[in-house]
Amino acid sequence: MKNNTDKEPKLYSTKSKVLIAVAIAAVVAVTAVCIIFISRSFNKPAETETSDVPAGFKPVDTSVVTDGTEPAPQTDTDAAPDTGESSDTEKDTVTDATTDTDTETVTGGTETTADEPVNTAGTDALPEPEKEGTKLTNGVVLVKLEKYSGPFVEDGSDAPVENIISAVVKNTGDTAVQLLEFSVETDAGEAQFFATTLLPHTTTKILERNKMVFPEGKIGIAKLTQIGNFIEEPSFCFDVFDINGADGSFIITNKSEDDITGKVTVYYKTVKDGMYFGGITYSATAQGGIRAGDSMLLGANHFRIDDSRLMFVKYD
Repeated sequence: MKNNTDKEPKLYSTKSKVLIAVAIAAVVAVTAVCIIFISRSFNKPAETETSDVPAGFKPVDTSVVTDGTEPAPQTDTDAAPDTGESSDTEKDTVTDATTDTDTETVTGGTETTADEPVNTAGTDALPEPEKEGTKLTNGVVLVKLEKYSGPFVEDGSDAPVENIISAVVKNTGDTAVQLLEFSVETDAGEAQFFATTLLPHTTTKILERNKMVFPEGKIGIAKLTQIGNFIEEPSFCFDVFDINGADGSFIITNKSEDDITGKVTVYYKTVKDGMYFGGITYSATAQGGIRAGDSMLLGANHFRIDDSRLMFVKYD
């Protein structure tokens, strides 16, 4: 009689073992790939934020240069441009435009003429800066006359001059003056002065427009010729434009959703010795407008990123 011994039951067939091995290998492979991916992600260097503005350009200075006796007025009610966030649109197109005009700019406004000359109440010199000065009209004071040597800025030429007459004028009012013209009688003749864009609570040094040498004799009466105010207070139009600058140029971006088909003009002045320097207001213009989302490179020969201030922007 045969002795039947119990056999160990066969759990898996050869085919099943092969399939299990393949599955295990696949799991190991996937796990390895995941580990490598996670490791590389943690070790990946941080991405640096890029900007569409070329190197060397930065937001222009729009701060108002005041004498510290009055708070700086708000010259724009719109929010300042946000330069820290990237745009959702494609990269801006930067194209060239015309160079700045380098001329005194008058963009339209109200104009009045003085009825009576204003006496300086002094014979040898106008009052010193710390004194009240000579009132030319409501809010505008002629602080003093003084000698000036250096570049002549009023015609944009920057030709060197020596010992000519300059006038320090202060707008003590709350309204921006668009243009100011006055004269001062001297023994050498009538000294003439012309200035544009005098912001509230600011001081400006204006050079005598004919380069008259400072007289040795007496200085007499100051006479207001005309004064004009802006129809609308000057604005930076930050709801429409971003403006970045470098020495000699601007990049102005139309960040709105609408094409600007008319000309766009950026106005700026030079700052020196804590006040605006020169009656002249420089301008740089994009004659053909700027499409929505595009940028325009404007030549601005007299703009210096550290010594200029944006005054306002105007567009048609």
